[in-house]
Amino acid sequence: MKIGIPWQLGHVAAMGAAYGGFEQRDAPTYASTMLVYPLIIAMIVVVVFGRGLGLHDRVTGTWVDSGRW
Repeated sequence: MKIGIPWQLGHVAAMGAAYGGFEQRDAPTYASTMLVYPLIIAMIVVVVFGRGLGLHDRVTGTWVDSGRW
């Protein structure tokens, strides 16, 4: 989730834009663009203001325990 979803959405948006998706009003280009930017912003905001837990950690209920051995 952390890498795959933004990666794929970003590539759909970039490739769609490169091949004229915005000029042709291509629905996947518009949809992926409208999803990827808020997702990336949300991921950054959650890490900065959310005790260091990423969006993927919050969704799955996990965290990294950096306790000593």
